[in-house]
Amino acid sequence: MFIIKRFRSLLRPYYKDGLKISLSLLFLTLITVINPFFYKEIVDNGIMTGNTAYLIKMLVVLALARIIQELLYLLQTSITLKIRKGVFTKLRIDLYKHLLKLPQSFYSENHRGRMLSRITSDVDAVQNLLLDRFVYFVQNVLVGVFIFFIVIYINWKMIVAACVFLPIFYGLYLLFKNKIFMLSKIVQEKKEGLMERLQEDLLMVKAIQSFSVFEPRTEQTYIAMQATEDAKRKLSMKYAVASSSTTIINILGLLIIWGIGGIAVIKGEMTIGTLIAISFYLNYIVSLFFSAYDIVVGFHKSLPAAERIFEVMDLSLIIQDRPDAVDIDLIKASIEFENVSFSYPQREPVLKGVNFKLDQGDIVGIVGKSGQGKTTLANLIMRFYDPTEGMINIKGIDIKRIKLKSLRKSIAIVPQADYLFNASIKDNIVMGRKDVSEEQLRIACEFANVDSYIAKLEDGYDTIVGEDGIRLSAGQKKRISIARALLENPYVLILDEATTSLDRDSEEQILKSVKLLAKDRIVLIITHSIESIKLSNKVLYIDEAIVNQFYGYEEYIIEKHVKGCSKK
Repeated sequence: MFIIKRFRSLLRPYYKDGLKISLSLLFLTLITVINPFFYKEIVDNGIMTGNTAYLIKMLVVLALARIIQELLYLLQTSITLKIRKGVFTKLRIDLYKHLLKLPQSFYSENHRGRMLSRITSDVDAVQNLLLDRFVYFVQNVLVGVFIFFIVIYINWKMIVAACVFLPIFYGLYLLFKNKIFMLSKIVQEKKEGLMERLQEDLLMVKAIQSFSVFEPRTEQTYIAMQATEDAKRKLSMKYAVASSSTTIINILGLLIIWGIGGIAVIKGEMTIGTLIAISFYLNYIVSLFFSAYDIVVGFHKSLPAAERIFEVMDLSLIIQDRPDAVDIDLIKASIEFENVSFSYPQREPVLKGVNFKLDQGDIVGIVGKSGQGKTTLANLIMRFYDPTEGMINIKGIDIKRIKLKSLRKSIAIVPQADYLFNASIKDNIVMGRKDVSEEQLRIACEFANVDSYIAKLEDGYDTIVGEDGIRLSAGQKKRISIARALLENPYVLILDEATTSLDRDSEEQILKSVKLLAKDRIVLIITHSIESIKLSNKVLYIDEAIVNQFYGYEEYIIEKHVKGCSKK
C-alpha cells in the first residue's frame, strides 16, 4: 500500500485526465452491460419470432454500440498513454537527478551499471501494473457491480453459483503471491548484475583484446546471461501456472452456469435469449474474478522493482545545502584547513589534523606517494566529501555553510581520468553551460593548448570525439579537460596529475599558462612532476595521513631530502 501511495503523488497532476478516463469508463460500462440485452433481443424477438425487420434493427444498434465501445477504448488508451509518458518520464528523471546528486561515497560502494538497471528495467517493470491493467481492473469492477444486480434480478441462483469460486481465487492468491514476489526479486537482481557485467566488458574492451582474455570473459558473461534467463523462465512458469489455475476454474464455472441455465430453458423457466444474455453477464463476472486475481498476483510480480526504485530515491543526500547556506563570491578568498581529519567508512584515516592556509596568488604543489590522500584533499575542497573532524573555511565561512552551486561554480578540477562524452570537442568543453561566449571558449582553449591541434582536424571544434574520447590521443583528451575547467574562469583551479599524459612541450605550455592564471586565483597541482613542484610557492607533502607544509620548492627539497622531512 505504501508503494501505491508513492505513485499516487506522481499521478496527482493528471487528475483532469483521470476524470476523462473515469467518464469513458462509465460509458464503456453502460455499453458493456447493455450489449447482452441486444443479443437477447436478437434471439428471442428477432430469430425465434422470424421478425426480420426487428432483427436488422437490433443488429444495426449492436454494431453502433460496438463502434462506440471501440472509440471509447481508443480514447481511453490515448489518455492512458499520455499519463504513462508523463508519470514514468518524471519518475525516470527524478531517479536520474537523485543519482546525480548522491555523494561520491555512494559510487565508491555501488556499481553504476546496477543504478542504470534501476532507471531502465525497474521502471519498465511497474508501468503496466499502475496504468493499463489498473484501468482495466477498475472497468471490470464497475461492470461487475452493474451485472451483479442485473443477474440477481433475472436469476439469483446464477450469481450464487458464480460466487462459489471467490474463496478458491483467494486461496490461489495466497498460494502464489509470496513465491512470485521472491522470484521477481531474483529476476531484477540478476538483470542488474548482468547490466553491470555488460557495462564493464564494453568499457574494458581494449583491455580484453590486449590481454587475450576474450574467451574467459565471454564464458563468464554467458553464464551470467544463462542465470538471468533461467530466473526469468522460473518466474514466467510460476506466473503461467498461477494464470492457468484460474483458467480451469473459469471453464468449470461456465459449464456449471450453462448447466443450470440449460435446465431452466428445458423446463420453460427461461428463454434461450435470456440464457445467452446471462451467460454473457456471468462471463463478465468470472472475468472480473480472474482480472482481480491476475492484478494482485501481478502486483507482487512488480513490487520488487518498485521497492528497488524507491530504495534509491529514499537515499539521503549526505552532501547537500544546509538551511542556513549562503552564496559567496570567492574572489580574493582564502582557503583554510583547521585541524581537518578524514577517513573513508571502515578504513584507516587518510588525513589527520591537517592545518594550512591558501591565499590568492598561491600555486600549491601537493605531493606524496600514491594512495596517501592527495586527491582526497582536493575532494574535500570541492566538498565531494565532508571532513570526519575539523573545519574547512573559505573567507572565514565553514564550507558546509556555502551553497554547493556557489562553491563549485568557483572551483574547477581537472581529474586524473579524462571523461569525455560521445559529442563534439566544443560540447565536451562547454558541457551544456549556458551563456558561454565564443571568446570564453577561445581563451580557455588557448590556455589549455587545445588550439594547437584543432586546426588540423577537418571539423575543428565540431569534431566528434567518440565514446570516452576514443578518437583522440591521451594528450588531446587531457587538454580538453583543462579547457573545460578553465571555461568559466574559476577562482580555484585543481590540477590532479593534469600533465602526466602530455609531451614535454605541451607540459611547459600548460605550466606557463598556470603561472599566468595564478596571479588572480589559487592553483593546486597534485603531481609527481619536478617541473610542476618548481612552479609552486607552497608545497604540501602528505605522508601517512600527515600533511607537511613547505614554502617553495627549495625548502621542500632541503627539508625532505636533506633533513628528512622534519618540518610540519
